[in-house]
Amino acid sequence: MKLTGLNSIASKSVAEIPTGKARLVELARTVVQGPSMLLLDEPASGQNENETEEFAQILKILNTEGITILLVEQICL
Repeated sequence: MKLTGLNSIASKSVAEIPTGKARLVELARTVVQGPSMLLLDEPASGQNENETEEFAQILKILNTEGITILLVEQICL
């Protein structure tokens, strides 16, 4: 919860929180199970630029902690 910054919304239902925070809830629920690898399909979908950056920073931290990350994201060039 500390890593994702979700302490402030811990008592709310997922339906009550914005999409960006809901993505963090999904990530936290997965990470708490202790995976060695994360397979993420468009995790930034529905997030604004700040939320996407926050999500990316958390993924970087998880990767440095030994979790392999396979991420699929569509980018418009």
